[in-house]
Amino acid sequence: METKQYNNKTPIGQMRPFDLTERLNTFVTQAYFRRSRQLPTNIAAMVECLKGDLLKHFPDCPIGTVDDAITTSTLFDNDKQVSVAFFFEAVKKKWWQPKTNVHGWEDNEYRRPDYEEDTIGLLDTCADVLARMDVAEANGQKVSKKNEFKGVVVELPAFNARRMYGYLKLRGQLADGAGEHFMPDALLKVNTERMRTHHHRLTKEEAQKDPDVRCMAMRLACLDWLKACITQGRKPSDILTPLIDQASYAEYRRTSP
Repeated sequence: METKQYNNKTPIGQMRPFDLTERLNTFVTQAYFRRSRQLPTNIAAMVECLKGDLLKHFPDCPIGTVDDAITTSTLFDNDKQVSVAFFFEAVKKKWWQPKTNVHGWEDNEYRRPDYEEDTIGLLDTCADVLARMDVAEANGQKVSKKNEFKGVVVELPAFNARRMYGYLKLRGQLADGAGEHFMPDALLKVNTERMRTHHHRLTKEEAQKDPDVRCMAMRLACLDWLKACITQGRKPSDILTPLIDQASYAEYRRTSP
């Protein structure tokens, strides 16, 4: 399967996991060749670790910024040894600006922050999409569960699994460790995609540390909660009302990926 084309402003969180791995592998390989022309034997593990860290902390960072950050730091920070931590700090220095971070594709236009009402509204939309899919399938219609937007393939309904999982935990709708229950199904889905794209199957041991599997488990936990709402004939907004303590939600948004 060919790697999809992304422009430099595509957020890494919107890239297919395997495509992101390939791009990061290129960046890291070039970095080592710029320094010593020798590659470490564990470069694949380094790339996976870096990918997980970047997706957790900077999912909105454009892939072009990651490339520029790693290249610039490799060339000019000669007093530091290249490593996963070195690459992560390079991206952090280039991208992360506390509270006033303005994304490169926004051209400095004002954009209000997400409110809790927005998150609840997204949950309502996701539940509606799932319900429509169920009705269509029940009527024998073929339902596409993936869509392509600006060259990026996303699963439907589309939402940030880590962020939504964290919110549902915050609101007491998901128990701590709820995603663990879905790890076997998540591993199956990820391995199916990996085999389709000629990547090796992950073992159960590898899956415990793999960011793609853990993210898929979070997504499945969220989908299970949404399906329970549909079964009960209720919308998420019938269950959730915005927190009176807005500070709790602000803290969740500040610390969430």
